[in-house]
Amino acid sequence: MPSDPAAMLDYMFKLHTVVYIEYSSLAVLLFDYMLTFGREVNYVWFKSPWNFGRMLYFLTRYLPFGGVFLTFLVDVLRNASLSTCKILTQAAVYSTVADVIIAEIVLTMRVWAIWSRSRFVCFGLTAIALALASLCVATVARVPVQEDTFGTDLHSAYGVCPPYFANSSAITTCWVVLVAYESVLLILTLAKAIDLYRHRTGGTSSLINIFFVDGLSYNGFILASSTANIIVRYKTTPSEYINLLTSLQPVVHSVLTSRMMLHLKQDAVKSSESNHLPSTQLQFAARPGQPPTESSLDHARSWFGEALQHPLGLESEQED
Repeated sequence: MPSDPAAMLDYMFKLHTVVYIEYSSLAVLLFDYMLTFGREVNYVWFKSPWNFGRMLYFLTRYLPFGGVFLTFLVDVLRNASLSTCKILTQAAVYSTVADVIIAEIVLTMRVWAIWSRSRFVCFGLTAIALALASLCVATVARVPVQEDTFGTDLHSAYGVCPPYFANSSAITTCWVVLVAYESVLLILTLAKAIDLYRHRTGGTSSLINIFFVDGLSYNGFILASSTANIIVRYKTTPSEYINLLTSLQPVVHSVLTSRMMLHLKQDAVKSSESNHLPSTQLQFAARPGQPPTESSLDHARSWFGEALQHPLGLESEQED
């Protein structure tokens, strides 16, 4: 039995709060899935060939279910060995890292598309992403996975898997790295938004609106959630609350990035089927006298806002 039953009860009460957030994350993931499943079947399963964009969509959409399931399994598992608990916890952590990295790849591809596939933006973002991702993975890999004293007592008394990484700054380092990179993406998105606003024409108001919704808003929400995670980890006492928002992070990334991709794909397919250029999306315009057709839809690029063959009202920057 624990040496201090009162302290153990307080410890368990705080851990329950973290578990409730984890259950809430699962509820958000399932609820969003039910809301968008019909559109996904229509525009992704039936109207999109296999390509890099479709693969990224399925990864950012479905991989978080695995991580959430592992976290849920650790919460409900009873009388498992400490080694089993440790392996499952490590798997859940690495799944979270993978989920976030894939979502960041989607956001990076979106920013690259916004900048008309500029080589400078491509090389710059790739270098920054590789450096920061390597730092994060290397930091997590070096962390000794161990439970605290109360965690050991909790396992001995009730067979509950103890929390790991609660006293480690490695995960915090990853969130700092994430916020740094997402800030770069937000700055690039904002810079292009300002440029589009300054050079807008009479027919681009809808384009600007959807640009802000899918670009700045989603990037801003994701950055805010990552920043909140850092604040919680630095300011929270006691340490039992340090992972309060960790399980919510991959869910936020998954929901927002998959919604963004689905919205862009839906808009591209609809505009192609209606045989006219929409004013609500960053995409390629048809040549004069050549209306867009279903065959002109570039499925690979439509996932990131480049539906047709030439940028709408913008000059290509591929040679930058």
